[in-house]
Amino acid sequence: MSGQVIQELADARARPLGDDHTMAREAYHRVSNHLQILASLINLEARQLPGGEATEALLGVRRRILAIARLQSELQRIGDEGMIDVAALLDRLNDDLRLCFDADDRLEVSAEAGYLPADTAATLVLIINELVTNSLKYAVLPEGGRIRVRLGRQEDDLWRLSVSDDGPGFPEGALSRRSDHGLDLVRRLAGKIRGALDVQTAGHGAAVSVSFP
Repeated sequence: MSGQVIQELADARARPLGDDHTMAREAYHRVSNHLQILASLINLEARQLPGGEATEALLGVRRRILAIARLQSELQRIGDEGMIDVAALLDRLNDDLRLCFDADDRLEVSAEAGYLPADTAATLVLIINELVTNSLKYAVLPEGGRIRVRLGRQEDDLWRLSVSDDGPGFPEGALSRRSDHGLDLVRRLAGKIRGALDVQTAGHGAAVSVSFP
């Protein structure tokens, strides 16, 4: 399942289903349950494999599905304006990521109180999932360290999402070529919310931020 397909699914499900919000919430709940079942099935399949790239690919798909399942759960809480409490969303996403990666002592997530449109929140969930997965896989888990996720408003009234770690930074050339670090997907996702992507990397860590309206 490609990142584009996942984003299209999130976009479609993040749109309100008309004026009947009760029916919409029930639909989101059903979709969330189906996604949880699908993630469980993928996890069972991954356990049957001997490891390596195939297993990691399946687990990556599972993490994306669980991220969307979390979003579906949050969509049950939206009001008439179709807005989502991003602080509450990131708090619950933090719990999911800690469980997925067994990273209780490695992940710090904080968000300023505020509300964002459901489609923007959907995109942020996927961006965070990709960046945290990348940091855990390439920077933190092999050597130890921490990952920090921050979301808040800037002085220019733009929102800013930042994900940083204290690992070795991106490998040489990773920022200029197509790679398996998820940056291509993050760039496309940032474009969907009219976001400006900034990547900083050095021997003491990497930091990726997205500023968006």
